[in-house]
Amino acid sequence: MRIRSIPVALIYLTIFSICLFFSEKILFAADSCVDSLLAKALLSAAEEPTSPELVLDFAKRCAEEDDFGACALRTLKEEGTKNGNVLAEGLAAEILWKIFTFKKWNDSLCELASELLESPDPVAVSYADWAISIRTGWENSSETVPWNEELREKPRWFSKWLSFPAERFPELDYWRIAGTHGIQHNLASLRGSGQKFLQRAGGMYQEILESPKLTEEKRQEIKTLFAEAEKLTEELQKTEDMLEARQLFTKVRCALRKVVLLNPDLDFEQILFTKRHSAHGLRNITGSQYPWTHKPGGDLCLKTGFDPEDPVTGILNGQLGPGHVHGTDLHWDGKRVVFGYAQQPVWPLPKPTHTNDAHWFFELRPQTPPIHLYEVSLDGSGLRQITSDPYWGDFEPTYASDGSIIFASDRSSRSSECGNFRADHSVINLYRCEADGSGIRMLSDNKDIDRYPHALSNGLIGYTRWEYQERHFTEVHAFWTIRPDGTYAEAAFKQHFNTPWGLRDVRDIPNSNRYVAVATGHHTLAYGQLVLFDLLGGPNDQNRLFTLTPRITTGEGPSVQNTVPQGGLIDSVGRYSGPYPVSETAFLASWSACVPGHDGRMGGDTQFAIYLVDVYGNRELIHRDRILSCDFATPVKPRKKPYEIADGRILSGGSNSEKENLTVNTEFPHPICYVSDVNVGLPKSEQGKAKYLRIMQRVGWPMDDQIGAMRWAPGNAWEQIFGFWSWAPVREIGTVPVEDDGSCWFYLPANMSVYFQLLDKDHLEIRRMRSHITLETGESRGCIGCHETRARVVAPKPGSLAKAFRRPPSTPEEPAWGSENLLGYETHIQPIFDRHCVACHSAENPDGPGAPAARFDLSREIDPETGMMRSYSSLFPHGKKSGSMVSTEEEMLMVSVSNKHSGASISEPRQFGSSKSRLIRQLLDEPQHAEKVRSKMTEEEWIQLVTWVDANAPYYDSFFNRRDPENPVPQRSVRKTFPISLHP
Repeated sequence: MRIRSIPVALIYLTIFSICLFFSEKILFAADSCVDSLLAKALLSAAEEPTSPELVLDFAKRCAEEDDFGACALRTLKEEGTKNGNVLAEGLAAEILWKIFTFKKWNDSLCELASELLESPDPVAVSYADWAISIRTGWENSSETVPWNEELREKPRWFSKWLSFPAERFPELDYWRIAGTHGIQHNLASLRGSGQKFLQRAGGMYQEILESPKLTEEKRQEIKTLFAEAEKLTEELQKTEDMLEARQLFTKVRCALRKVVLLNPDLDFEQILFTKRHSAHGLRNITGSQYPWTHKPGGDLCLKTGFDPEDPVTGILNGQLGPGHVHGTDLHWDGKRVVFGYAQQPVWPLPKPTHTNDAHWFFELRPQTPPIHLYEVSLDGSGLRQITSDPYWGDFEPTYASDGSIIFASDRSSRSSECGNFRADHSVINLYRCEADGSGIRMLSDNKDIDRYPHALSNGLIGYTRWEYQERHFTEVHAFWTIRPDGTYAEAAFKQHFNTPWGLRDVRDIPNSNRYVAVATGHHTLAYGQLVLFDLLGGPNDQNRLFTLTPRITTGEGPSVQNTVPQGGLIDSVGRYSGPYPVSETAFLASWSACVPGHDGRMGGDTQFAIYLVDVYGNRELIHRDRILSCDFATPVKPRKKPYEIADGRILSGGSNSEKENLTVNTEFPHPICYVSDVNVGLPKSEQGKAKYLRIMQRVGWPMDDQIGAMRWAPGNAWEQIFGFWSWAPVREIGTVPVEDDGSCWFYLPANMSVYFQLLDKDHLEIRRMRSHITLETGESRGCIGCHETRARVVAPKPGSLAKAFRRPPSTPEEPAWGSENLLGYETHIQPIFDRHCVACHSAENPDGPGAPAARFDLSREIDPETGMMRSYSSLFPHGKKSGSMVSTEEEMLMVSVSNKHSGASISEPRQFGSSKSRLIRQLLDEPQHAEKVRSKMTEEEWIQLVTWVDANAPYYDSFFNRRDPENPVPQRSVRKTFPISLHP
């Protein structure tokens, strides 16, 4: 039966007349005529094009008063039932769901929702289920779990919801997606959507028919099933009854599910996955590595079959006590799994863990066992512990092809430069150990974060590198690769473009050149869009990136708009996570419906379920748990062992193929770096001018168990703070010569992140690398040209040997002030001004303090406005006003520094630094300053000055102690040196 529409204006007037003036009559059921008007108005509104707005308005009215909402919706449901109106229950459930998205729920509304689970209308059943899921998910998203299956005294609505049959879960899911598109109110929309889903399944149907894996028996079966779906779709096109149309739409989807699940690439019977509580703490790449990120609960699980009702068995079954799984990898033999596990014998903890604030983390660490690595067979036997650090955590492990285990860890004893001043975040890097846990060593030395490692088919380890070296902290979460021995770490994709901000959980697709990943923001977990990309266009070709989920956002920042040619999925709500390729077109992944309007934030992304998705737009539910999230689904089957890469280090004791005899050559411990021609990539005007290469390091903020994070910057990471033009302090390792043919080769310190600055004859910067690279002990590594990533390979000139290679490698010449010291203004620059500048540029000027030169004050007096020396304030007049280092004026700045809040683009030659600074240009080019100042400066002083400018003009060379027992006020009292040895 269809209710004939009435004018929108009359509906609006009727609804609000009832809501605002007759609410008491509704509440006390004093006037059945009013009840009838309400029901008719709402039911008519459901068929109007503008009905979502009216339903939303009414839901807001219901949300304002608890009793009014429950009573009004029950009136709507009962009025519809009395009059035989099939739309009533569906509309009541939709309004109820909308109320729950405002976080306005109560037991009366939940009781009504549980009754609607028995409705013959699939729309009503789906919305009612979703509403209860929102409440239980949200209220379970703090430290406690008020809604769980072990609850002794369960409310009737909760028991009813838990007992809803799992075999009907797929239809709930179909209408969650359909409902968010609003097709449930219109027959034409339902018919059109049924046709589109037939087309989407048809894409996979054709692919299956063309598969050489398909047996003749299965070929006939799938043809029969698809023909049945076509027949149901035809029936949907003919019906004029709304309830029948909704039921037929459900049948079409269920029939197409059978077609999609006959994909012969589903050549496995079991799926390994993680079951745990959704993260309830900090949504951030920086804050999700802790043992308190998730509450205790869940297990490593095995599911047999592809339907929600198929059995699931636990693997650990309590062997490690209360806790949760934190990263897994199935061995290529398909029989064992390595995983991180956080034991949580005490819960909840004495400090809050569900907030965005990280200032409790220092206190929580000693009270909570860190995450350790374990291995177990899939039948639960042979459980063994691999790592056991008492303070730092190890997680997200992956099996490497050489038999080692690569994992993420915060063992680096460094603090993140992110967050507010009170934060105590740890930095995550990649580490390696042997299968028995011995030989632990760092693989990547990133002052920011390296995590989410996965072994690739080619033997490399793929991972996400988050770095913000003189760039904005949100925009560079790129895909990098590294060998299992720690050599050849390199940016593979998205190093120099901003959309999306992050790529996480990247996996390669076997027998393909493509990768699947989650596109995310920065202040998010590894949830977002599903994307595909390849490396055929190089590391910075944004056109090689496609999304499977064009209507899903990353949660923060821009989302990928370039859609896969097959069309992708139509989902418009929720987030995806943990993709695993089944084929080049089909993937296992997890999806959470989230709470519309609260996606990606605290409690908004719970109850992830496992799906099979494909590029054609099909998405079929595999498993859903009522309370826990299900993630990281992996097909259980033997797979081809990743290619084993020969050790990339210079070794002694045998050839590189005789691995058991190899040891690192201690007589040749330092890595060698070589550049065949630094001129490649430079404009012609700059070619041939390079004479030196300066080697620098941005030093990460220290962290320990006594002081916690020793912060360098005084404020919050997102603020523009005067004098902090970079995220981290800096030191110079040394300089090496560049030959006249542009070549150089030289030693580097091992296992230390460094970056390079190309210099001219005056030691002025030509180009700066705003990234960093680490070389392993014994590694030999080269590049061509001066750039930040290797976008192309240039062949050497035939028959030529670069001049630098005709001699031994250069040892970097240590700066006169020492390579172990951080650069600081008061220590290294003000003394130069005292000796050469303040006689004129201060109140000591012979012509008096009012003289033009005197007004440019380079004295060491403290500026009360900045707390720094007046000379420093004079160098940055624009920054002093705004906290920004960027001038709005066109003239050359006195000291030109890079913008740490800039994007991911590649640095241009002489874009900033000493070559662009008036301070330096005047000393070189202005006759009076050249004669009276520059000519009297020692070479050591000159190099010290230009190096400081090119280091982005840091002021402080010390760190804060925020936990001095004798002084509650944070003191900048921590001075550290960083010893280095460079003797081949």
